[in-house]
Amino acid sequence: MPHHPITVVTGSDAATVNFEIEGLNDPSAPISVLYVPLADPDQLADSANPDQTLYKDFATEFTTTHHGQEFDKTHLASGWAVMAHDALLTARLAVRNATGTSQTPPNVRAVADQLYLFDSLNVVTGAGGVFRIDPQSGNRKGNHDPKAVHKGTRRP
Repeated sequence: MPHHPITVVTGSDAATVNFEIEGLNDPSAPISVLYVPLADPDQLADSANPDQTLYKDFATEFTTTHHGQEFDKTHLASGWAVMAHDALLTARLAVRNATGTSQTPPNVRAVADQLYLFDSLNVVTGAGGVFRIDPQSGNRKGNHDPKAVHKGTRRP
């Protein structure tokens, strides 16, 4: 009985899927997965990425031993390390900006307000690249858009 090709279109969490599993590589059951990663290491390291150096510097530091501790290089594979780094960096910058020269910690609203000021000249230089936060939508705006990734036996 012939099997009809199936393409699963899903979210960025597919970056953590093991695409070496038999089910995604069986020519008699053509299944593929299409997703757009939020921080794909291959795309970030690609020479077409204008912020490639930022990612490569992060990857080098990530895998370097600091105070006797180090992260395993495989933790870079899904992009979660980049997203976590950039989220914490953004939060830290927002807290710092909300605090200013005060010795008193800022309140939550003051920090949240700072997030919408990461636009135009006030940018975040993260591991995933230079980005801004759209003050209207709250969405991240970067120098490059992620590209769809297609894995499995069936290709478009």
